[in-house]
Amino acid sequence: MLRLMNSLSFRSTFSLVFAAAVVSGLGDGLIPIAFALQAHRVDPSGRGLTVVLIALWAGRFVSSLVVRKLPPPHRPVTWMLGSDVVRMLAQWGLVAWVVARGDSIAAFALSSCVYGCASSFFGPARFSLLSQLFSDEQRTRVNGTLSMLGDVLFIAGPLIGTAAVLTLGFNTVLLIDGATFLVAMLFVLPFLSVRREPAGENSNSAAAEPGPDSAGSSSPNEPLTSPTLPSWVRVGLGTWLVAAVVNGFLGSAGPTWIMNTFDEKSWGFMATALAVGSLLGSAATILKALDRVRFSTLQILMLILLAGQILALAFSSVFVLIAAVGAAASLLMTAAGIAWDSLGQSLGDDGLVHQFATKDQLVFTAGTPLGMILFAALSSHPGVAAVALAAALVVAAVASFLPVARSPRTADMAEGAVPL
Repeated sequence: MLRLMNSLSFRSTFSLVFAAAVVSGLGDGLIPIAFALQAHRVDPSGRGLTVVLIALWAGRFVSSLVVRKLPPPHRPVTWMLGSDVVRMLAQWGLVAWVVARGDSIAAFALSSCVYGCASSFFGPARFSLLSQLFSDEQRTRVNGTLSMLGDVLFIAGPLIGTAAVLTLGFNTVLLIDGATFLVAMLFVLPFLSVRREPAGENSNSAAAEPGPDSAGSSSPNEPLTSPTLPSWVRVGLGTWLVAAVVNGFLGSAGPTWIMNTFDEKSWGFMATALAVGSLLGSAATILKALDRVRFSTLQILMLILLAGQILALAFSSVFVLIAAVGAAASLLMTAAGIAWDSLGQSLGDDGLVHQFATKDQLVFTAGTPLGMILFAALSSHPGVAAVALAAALVVAAVASFLPVARSPRTADMAEGAVPL
């Protein structure tokens, strides 16, 4: 494997990665609110926006299934560049359509679907690139910083996006978003030479010290078995699926229940509390305050607090309690997510890292919209829905207590002790 950090310092390498994330994140922050405002102008009923969101998630889900079946990219940056080019063309192509034919929900949906398809290639490629660029000890800091950046852009995105659409117009915002992909590509181009190891080089020790029976015990006709993810990863994927479904449910139920129980301003305060909790989780990770805590322990606490959050939303009329539990759940979800990513990037084998990234992406791509659908189906029975989902979270937490779910700690990465 070529390690670019042999020729670039950690500071230089991370600066390029961070700059690309800032530029790309600023563009991404504009788009959700831009499409929401423009789709509402075309179809005030909200059905148009629903169609656009379904198209986006459908594109992500289908392409996630495709990516999961593909081998790890030989050069991760090529996938990232290809994804950025397609998403840039999707935005600029929509501008051309709107200028020539006018606004159309069908055109919005097609552009969103293409955008979603391309985005599924970007995530696993970036995940693989980070695993190769940075050492085990550096990854937690890198992932924590990128998570904190995402939190800041999540807060600023709607404000910037609303101002941009109202002052510059929908078409200009799409052009700007496309341009951010172009700039981000320039920042990752220096990493184009980073590649994964050929399959035959993954186990140097085994190749260097063949056993006495190795010549006769293997045959060129025997199929190569693909590496298997550790048991704690498989259990973790299942518990993250439950969390993703609940997150998708809360994405719709949260603002609805808060505004129905209190008022519109209260949802703004609640969203801020969730963002602050996530920021604190990122900060705790960067400061290595949780390095000695196992991911599985963080996951258990997060699942329990997430159950408390959904029950508080459904049954409590004390806003401070709801916000406090939500912020704590958000803190632990961010901390657990960073630990999860850092451990996944430290699995060593490129095939395992690719499996981890693609399955993780599929879990969230499938779970989040499923939660939204559950809210739509159970919106007339909020209490039943909250209790059922809380029970599912408790079951997932119990599963995380099992010996097979026992994960390493991020501190183990620096000690070279991450078990497979």
